[in-house]
Amino acid sequence: METLGTRLRVARRARHLSQEAVARKAQISLTHYQRLEADKHSPNWLTLAALADALGVTPDTLRPESDKIGQDSHSYPDDPGHYRSAS
Repeated sequence: METLGTRLRVARRARHLSQEAVARKAQISLTHYQRLEADKHSPNWLTLAALADALGVTPDTLRPESDKIGQDSHSYPDDPGHYRSAS
């Protein structure tokens, strides 16, 4: 199963971008990006959205399949919409 890091690497290489270029476009440090691509860290919703934008893909494209099971495409715990009341 593809991890987030694998999906980041595949998307980056498909666009012929360096790690530095993606980090700069996503406004994160190079070290943070490298840790994400190495699957040593997990991004929060805002970072995932910034990475997706930098790579020209949707955030859902980057999410590993295991993260999508039983969730709609926008149910991240740190997504403000996740906490909407069910009125």
